[in-house]
This record gives sequence, structure tokens and C-alpha cells, in this order.
Amino acid sequence: MKKKYITLALTLSLLNLHLHPTTAIGDENALPEETFSFNIGHAVFNSSSTHHRLWLASGQDLSAEPASVKKFGLSYVDEISAEPMLNPTTGKLLIPTARPLANNESATIYQYDTANNKVTIATEANPIYGSAFSFFDVALNNPAFVVPSSLEDIYLSHEITLNKTELLKHSFQANDTVKDILSIGSSVFAAHSVGNFGSDSTSKITKLSPTSSVVDKKTVNNQEVNISVPYLEVKAEVEITTATEALRGGGAELTSIQPTVTLNNISGNLYVGLNVTASSDGSAGIVIAKNSNLTLLPIASNNVISGGIDTVVSASPNNQVSIKQIAEMKTSSRLSYLIVARDSLSQGTENAGGSQSIYAIPMVSQPGSNIGQVADFNEISNTFISNRTLFHERYFTTALKDPNQINPNDPTYAEQLTVGQGQPPVNSSSIKDLYVVGDSVYIVIDQPYATNQKPGTFCSQAIFAQDGHIISWTPWSRVLGSDDPMLFSNITDKTSSSFYVANSGTGFKKVVQTQWLNSSNLAPFFKQANKANQGTQGIFNFSNTTQGFNNELSLLIATGFNQVTIGQTGFIDNGNFKIKPMSEADVVTYNVSDNQAIIAAELAHNNDNHWLFVGGASGVAVLTNEDGITWSGNLNSIEGFTDNLTFNNIGNFSFVKKLVYDDNFLYILTNEKLEQITLNPNQFTKNSTESLNVKTIIESSDLPNNGLMLDVIIDNGFCILGTTNGMHAFDINTAGAINPLQSITIPDGLPATSQLIAISKHTEAQRNFSEKSNLYVLNNTFGTQEARLNRFTIENKVIKPFNDIIAASSKEPTGSPTSFIKFNNYTSNYFTNGSWNFATSYFLGTTQPTDIITPSILQIFAGIH
Repeated sequence: MKKKYITLALTLSLLNLHLHPTTAIGDENALPEETFSFNIGHAVFNSSSTHHRLWLASGQDLSAEPASVKKFGLSYVDEISAEPMLNPTTGKLLIPTARPLANNESATIYQYDTANNKVTIATEANPIYGSAFSFFDVALNNPAFVVPSSLEDIYLSHEITLNKTELLKHSFQANDTVKDILSIGSSVFAAHSVGNFGSDSTSKITKLSPTSSVVDKKTVNNQEVNISVPYLEVKAEVEITTATEALRGGGAELTSIQPTVTLNNISGNLYVGLNVTASSDGSAGIVIAKNSNLTLLPIASNNVISGGIDTVVSASPNNQVSIKQIAEMKTSSRLSYLIVARDSLSQGTENAGGSQSIYAIPMVSQPGSNIGQVADFNEISNTFISNRTLFHERYFTTALKDPNQINPNDPTYAEQLTVGQGQPPVNSSSIKDLYVVGDSVYIVIDQPYATNQKPGTFCSQAIFAQDGHIISWTPWSRVLGSDDPMLFSNITDKTSSSFYVANSGTGFKKVVQTQWLNSSNLAPFFKQANKANQGTQGIFNFSNTTQGFNNELSLLIATGFNQVTIGQTGFIDNGNFKIKPMSEADVVTYNVSDNQAIIAAELAHNNDNHWLFVGGASGVAVLTNEDGITWSGNLNSIEGFTDNLTFNNIGNFSFVKKLVYDDNFLYILTNEKLEQITLNPNQFTKNSTESLNVKTIIESSDLPNNGLMLDVIIDNGFCILGTTNGMHAFDINTAGAINPLQSITIPDGLPATSQLIAISKHTEAQRNFSEKSNLYVLNNTFGTQEARLNRFTIENKVIKPFNDIIAASSKEPTGSPTSFIKFNNYTSNYFTNGSWNFATSYFLGTTQPTDIITPSILQIFAGIH
């Protein structure tokens, strides 16, 4: 199997490109840096073979607005290339543009007249012209919606252009109003009721699908031809009330169902999220409705629903469970999970506690009667084809019987259940959107900054056990380069761009697509880094959690030819840590004499003393003042990097590959040695006579076949080393000596281990990986111009290959680990955030390879396509 993959320079300044938010153009009354002059109410990203399209619907009544604004009430923005593109006519950069879809005050409406058993065709007031939208969804690029003036009516687009609106309409009975809608394929599903949803037999879910009816005949070429028109037909309908058996777990009728209801598409079926108060027997907060006929199925076994404890999907007797949002994850290990936003509720009041947490629940994916239910994570099956030799699929096979596995308060299971390592960065039920791309979960927060509340989009990536099930998560981290409150965002799974809808200060009026440009917030930084054509050899990010920053700033450091550039990327604003709008004043550059190609940088610490070290072909240098330190105490702005700081060369090093800080030591990796120095200010003053006291930890001659050293990561003395002849692990004791060297076999691997990437449950994964993490290993061979990526699990310093299975045999009937990705060219660098996969390609010859070869283990997850 061959697939294309995204090739981008990880040190992006090599191309002088960086992620830039580009605001889409919209109506003419919009303010600068806004798309619309009105508030967006709904946004849906819809991807097809021809369009990657963001659909937008107004959240406010536009009836009093001019026609130039009204027509944008329903609009879309087509994704432009993630890479910078120029208009072939003007030569200017292409800008994403909202395309309006309502310029007519009237619309053609097709509706089935039940009383007269026929389809009616009427010209009516156009419901999308100047209206707000109460509910909105899109599938197959066909919007479905409900407007405030007629909550009993559902519309599905038949044909909409700027000057033409044709809609299919279905009306429920008087006062039977829609509570939520969902589009799956060509069908529309509606939750509706006369009163509060779930309170009585009027509470229903209805499936509506477009069909056609003959309304007349005409003669064409002497033959009679039927004239058909479309309409929405009721295909299935089901009640959901406190008596619904699938919610009760075999127990008594529920005490109540609150008015909120959410419909979600999980593997083509409806998952209905509810806010329920249990009876004396417990109840579920989710019910499954089969797409075909809306047959209701329980989300879990009776043992779980009536198990007597509060779980992620159910409430214990007389308690409450509220499920606000549901998404589906198909991991790169080929297992299915249900991702839910569950309110932290106590008995009685919906917002008691107020906050939400995000949980990941194993889901039965093996075809059978329990498919889609909560699964036992211990029961996993691998299936093979071609006479049991070729890996086909991996499944959770068995419905869960033990409710403790999905009890978020059980410490045995809480870590694997709780996405983001705990409470999201929000203190109320204001998670606006929840979605999954690849191995990562995203949440969108629309509220402004407040105590314990950060707006924007945040991400958490799954960490896997050897058999492929999730055992932990990375902490929530901000993505998309903006800390604006957001109504919606989307990480596109086929490109490296994204959309988001943000509050620009006057409301949710700004639609943004990110692009790789040279004019982003980081432009002043890269301008300094690349001045005088010095070039950039490495880029290093230090977050606000870095020791000595006191959560008050973040820095980006670029190394180049004889120079180092430092830029401040984050700062404290009114007590909140935010992205810093960067200017030239936020960037400083230092010359590094006699140290030419600088490729490494590290911040190191010893109590209150802190240093910036850099290294490269000519050795190691440290940025210090007259006291031999870079700064003392807590640094709170770029202004701490003053003119009295200079780089001093230290030691006698050459061909430095990497610098690593760990436990009051600085480690220097060169081609032939891993060495350690103690962090002592007296050794780093400009004219210091004190010995550097360098300890050699390991040399090439200590390694099998005398391999040269390429990469290293260290966590409290536990070291993983990549060399030209494999991967090794060892502990460094207090005397600087190593425990017996372990050689780690890389299944199906290549000789040179060139890059080690840790994915950990801690904020600084490359320093905190020994307890529980995944290790991504890039290995190469120069001779045949190949590269492979392998995955390992690390638990309590034990390294095991991940079961990325390719084949089974009589000796290995359950399959054997192998490479995760096979590249057909030499790959010099790799990065993943669980959604996107970037690789830089090093190749010989004049034609760059454009494909990778992937084993038939699995479909490579989002970002490689």
C-alpha cells in the first residue's frame, strides 16, 4: 500500500514559513479583522472528495439588516491550501472568503401534505434570508436547519445558490418543537417534543429522508413521462421517556429527564446524550438508536447501568448524570473509543458542581449484538486475513460487566478514562465543542478568561499500552495559535490547516483559517533569526512551565550560524497567561564567536540559578553575566536578557548533537560521547579558571559495533540513546556511572536510530517519560535511502515494542510487532501531535519521493493520507 504524506520542514524557518491565522472575508459591513457584522451561531466543517468546506449560520436575527448582510445568514468558506498560494491573476495571497447563499426573499418549498396525500410545491418567504438559526447541521454539503420563527419545522436543502433556494420541509404537529437535529448521509434526525424532551410520550426521535413522488405526467417524444418532485419522508420514529427500557438497566422508571438532549453520529448510528435523574436502581445518560429503524439499545450492560455507582455514562440510585457531547475515536492502534463530556453533577440540580470532564470509554467494535456498547478493555482481539498471515483489524470484543472500569473516581482506571489528565482549563459547563482527529481529542472553550478558565482550543493525545488500548493521556495544551474565546474549531484531517470561529471582542464574528505564511505573529522572531542570511539550524520551544519562568512567560529560541535568537511568545495579562503579540522589542539576538553551525540549545537549572547553553560543530557556549549565570530567580519577560550577557565557550567539545538538562546536570551528546557537567556558576564566568569537571558517561567504544551517537533523552538519570547501530537504555547513578547497558531491539527496524520522541502524561515529556509514556523512534539507513518509524511503550523504565502487527505465523499466532510507518526515502526528522504527522525528507538525486510505503497493519491516522 502506498500513501502520500505531508512533508514540511520542522525547523520551519528553513522555508521562512510559520502558522498564520488568516481572517476570512465576509460581508461589507464587517469591521477590519472580522468576517461578519453579526454573530455566528453555528459552524460545521464538511469534507468531501471535492470540497473541504466550513458552513456558517447566523446566530442572530438579520431581518433589520441591509440585503448585503442578510444574504450571509447562511454561507460557507472553502478551505484554501494550507501552504501559501498566490492568485494567478493578481499575484496576491489568496484569502479565505465566505460565500453567501441567500439573496432571495422567497424560496421554493417542497412538502408532503399528509391530509391530502400529496406533495405540495409552494413559494414562501425564504427562511434563510435574514433569519437566525436555532439548529443547524450539514452532511454531504446539504444544510439542514430549524429557524426560531417555526420550531416545528425542519428544512433540508435541495438546491441553494445565491439566487435560488429550494428546500424540503417537514412539519411536526403544533407546539411539537425541535430540540436537536443531526444529519447522517442524506437523512436528517430530529429530537422533538411538545413539552420538555423526555417528559412524556410526545418526546420522539424521527428519521427523515428525501424521496420523490409523481405529481404529474408529460409527453416527451411521444412517450408519457412521470414528473417527480422531492419531499421529506418519515422513515422511522421512536419515543424516549423516563420509561425507556434502554435507559433503565433493567430497573425502575427514571425519576426525570431534564430538557437537554444531544444527537451524535457514532459509526453511522445515533448516540443520544441526556440529562437524567436515576431511580432507585440507577440509569444511563446515553442511549443508542440504530440508524436504520431507530431501534433503541442500551449503552452498557445492566451490570453497569444498575451497578450502584456513578460511572462515566450512568448514575447511581437517585443521582444525576448529564452527557452534553459525544464523539468517536478510532485510534491508530485500530481500537474504538467513545469520547464524552460529562457534567460533574450532584443530586438534584443540573449545574451543581458546574464543571465538565472529558472521558474516553472503550467501545465494542467487533460485529455482533453488542457492537457500539461500552467494552471491557481487557478483551481485545486481532484478526488476520490471507490464511492468518496479514493483519486485518483490532477489536474490543466484549460488553463491559464491571462498572468500576468506567468509574472516574476509581484510581485504578481514572488515568486511562480521563482525557487531558484531569479537569479541562475551564471552571464551568462552557465546553462549546468536542471532536477527535487521529489519536487526539480537542475541546473548544467560548468563555472569556476567568479564574481557572482559559478560552480557545485545547488538545490531549492518547498514550497506549502494548496491546493498543489507552492507558493515559497527555495534559491539555493550547493549539491553533490563538487564545481568543472560540465558538468552533476544526483540525482538518487531510491538510495541515485549521478553521476556527473566534470572538474578536465584539462577538463571534471572526472566521479564521490557519496557513503556513511568513507574516504571522512570529514574523519579528524569524526576521531576526534569519538576518544577514545567517540561517536557522534549530528551533527550541520552552513553555511557561519551564523551571525559572514561574508560569509568567514562554520563549522560542533559534540557533544559526554564529548567532542565537530569543523571542518571547507568552506573557501574563491581568493575571492570565496568554499568547504575546510579538514585536521587535520581544526579540533579542546574541552573537556566538568561534561557534559556527549551532544546532542545539537548552535551558538548565540549579536551584535559583538558570543558564542558556548552545552547541554545535565548534563546541558548547553558555550565556552568562559577570556572576556566571544567565538569570537568577524567576524570569518574567524578555527584558531579562540584557546587554551585559555574553556567550562564553566552555570545555573542549566538538560536533555537538544535543544538549539535555537533567537533575542539576547538563549532558552533552557528541558523535562519540555522552558527557556530563555539574551546573556551577564559578565554571561559567568569562575568565573562569575553575575546572569544568567533565564526566564521560558512555563512549562509542562502549557500544556494540562502536556506533556513533545520534540522539538522547534523559529522565532523572534514566537514559535512552539512539546510535548508528541501534537503541540502548541505561541508568546513570549519582557517581555518573551507568548500570548495565540494555540494547533495545527495534522490530523490523533499520540500523540508525536518529530521533527519539516521547509522548508522556507530563508537561515536559522529553524529561518525564520513564514512568508511563509512548516512545516514537525514527530509524534510517543511508545506503538504501529508507526510513521507518517504530513505537514503544515505557512503563517504569521497561521498554517494550508496540504491537503494530503486520503478520502472524505458526510461531507467532497472535502476530509480532513491526514498524508503524515505512518511508521509501531517508527521513531526517519527524513530528506528531496525534493528529498531524510531519516529516522532513533527506534524499539523493533530483527527484524527491512523494510516497511512503505503509505495512498493512493499519490505516495510517490523520495527517498522512
